[in-house]
Formats: sequence, C-alpha cells, structure tokens
Amino acid sequence: MKTTIYILTIFMASQVLAQKNKAEDFGFRHFQTIYKGDTVDILIKSKKGDELKKKANFSILSR
Repeated sequence: MKTTIYILTIFMASQVLAQKNKAEDFGFRHFQTIYKGDTVDILIKSKKGDELKKKANFSILSR
C-alpha cells in the first residue's frame, strides 16, 4: 500500500512540474470569454513585432 502511495505521489508531482509554462512564454496571448454559459479559451499567436498591433478577430461558431 505504501509503495502505491509513493508511486502516485511521484507521478502527481511530475504532472505539477510539467504545468509551469504559460501561453505567454511561447508567444501566445491568452483570453477567456463566455459563450453560451461555458468559458472559452482563446489563444492568439502574433509575429515578432506585431504583438501590440490591433487585429481583426474572425470566429466561426457552430452549433
């Protein structure tokens, strides 16, 4: 029983460490909005130097 707990603890610790990078670290901007009661994550990737320029956002939403 103890070995199972140790193995699970090590596995969970490795999963937590794997989640330390954010979208901004890879050049994405992250937005969240609500659509039909659900939270939707939006990632936007820009070229170098274009990060601060305003751009049109085209979304295709289907049922």
